[in-house]
Amino acid sequence: MPPIPKINVAVKNSIGKRRRELSVSKPTSAEEARRCATGVFGPILGGKSHQNYLGDYHLDKNETWHLTHPTRKPSEPRPAGDDILLIFYRLEPNYLRNKVFDPDDTDEDHPHGKWKSEPVYLQPGDSFYVDIPSGAEDDYPALVFAAFTPLGGPKYGLGVNALLNPEKIKQIGLTALQEELIQGEA
Repeated sequence: MPPIPKINVAVKNSIGKRRRELSVSKPTSAEEARRCATGVFGPILGGKSHQNYLGDYHLDKNETWHLTHPTRKPSEPRPAGDDILLIFYRLEPNYLRNKVFDPDDTDEDHPHGKWKSEPVYLQPGDSFYVDIPSGAEDDYPALVFAAFTPLGGPKYGLGVNALLNPEKIKQIGLTALQEELIQGEA
C-alpha cells in the first residue's frame, strides 16, 4: 500500500458570490428569480484567473509550482502521490445572481432578448432566505467545501470493511440493530 497522503486544508476568507440554481433558465425579473430559487449553489471552484494561477485544484501549491506548469489545465487532476486538498468556501447566503433576462430588449444580434445586469438577493419571506443582522454579513456565510484527491486516491465512495462479522454489527446508519432485536423478541 502506498503511504496515506497528507491532507491540506484551505479556507477562502473572502465572502464569495456564487450563483444559485433556479427552476427556470432565464428569469425575467428579480421577483421571478427569487420565487424560483433552489437551495443549490452553482459551481464554486475558481479556475485560471491569470497567468500565474492554475485554479483551485492546485491552491496549495506555491507560486513557483504554478509558474513551472503553464500547460496544465485548471481542472487537471492532482498527480498520483500528491496530497489531498480540502477547500472551504464562505459564500454570501442570500445572493442569487447578477443578471436577469429581458425578452423585450432585442436587436439584430439578439432577436429573443438580452441579459441585463441586475444583482438579485433573497429577501425576507423568500424560501432559503437567511436572516442576518445588519453589519454582520461576514459572520454568517454559507459554508461549502470541495475535496481534491490525487489520481489513485479515494474518490466518490466510501470503503467498507468486509472483515467485519455481520452478526456483531450493532448499528447501521441511525438504526440501532440491538434495539430492533430486543423489541422483536418481546
